[in-house]
Amino acid sequence: MARSLAALLLVSLLVMASGCGKSDGGPSGTTPPTGPSAGDAAFGKTTPGADDLDEQPWELKPGGGQTPTTPTTPTVPTTPTTPTTPTTPTTPTTPATPTTPATTTPAKAVTETFASVPAGTGTKVWKGGGYAGLLAGDDANNESFRAFWTFDLGKVKSSDIQKATLSFTHKRTAGDPFSLSSLGLGLGGIRVWIVRYDSTGLPRFGVATITEVQELFVPELAGEPLRASPVEFDITTYVERIGQNMATDDFVQLMVGFQKTSNNDGKADFVEWEKATVTVTYAPV
Repeated sequence: MARSLAALLLVSLLVMASGCGKSDGGPSGTTPPTGPSAGDAAFGKTTPGADDLDEQPWELKPGGGQTPTTPTTPTVPTTPTTPTTPTTPTTPTTPATPTTPATTTPAKAVTETFASVPAGTGTKVWKGGGYAGLLAGDDANNESFRAFWTFDLGKVKSSDIQKATLSFTHKRTAGDPFSLSSLGLGLGGIRVWIVRYDSTGLPRFGVATITEVQELFVPELAGEPLRASPVEFDITTYVERIGQNMATDDFVQLMVGFQKTSNNDGKADFVEWEKATVTVTYAPV
């Protein structure tokens, strides 16, 4: 503290002495000193200036010396922080519902009865012409005739054929065509053939046959004719070919006739049918 007071006293004396040199009683034209004043030199200042004592800030050093205080840099205002927009909560994802494997339901089997196609159904006479009705045998003129039926089974294509039945409905029997008491006097037995389909209508009397129904589906009757009106036959294995799309066509054409064309007795001996049908149980595939 004593040294600080001494320094301040010395500065005051130097200032006063400097002021005395500028009084009106001094020599005119005296140029003011341009170098540092004695006070400046004492404190290490090299640049002169008026009122240097007022322009220099000072601070007391721990050892008693004084150093200029470094001006404080103004604080730059802090830019206000933009508030953070709250995050919209994420809607939880609903778990996907497991897909149930599709189950294939087997097609339900149906049973359908097919009537014969009129254009392909009737009676053909051996020497030409025809008869009304469905007849097989001969008449009083010893004219022989055979009955034909045609069935369109295209509806059962691409299906599983479970059963197919050919059925005949008997109408009447004239004379004694079977002559069971004396077979040689009759027309022999009846044969039921599957024939090659004729798309033009009734096949001719001697159309080519494919197979005999009773021979193909009743092995024990192979080669044996029927000694009575046919009633019912299982033709499943034949119709299966249509269901499997393997048949030449979609029709089943039948021919029914006796072994002999006539017994030449001048009498009508024949069997007449009301109708024939094919009943099929099948399931589309």
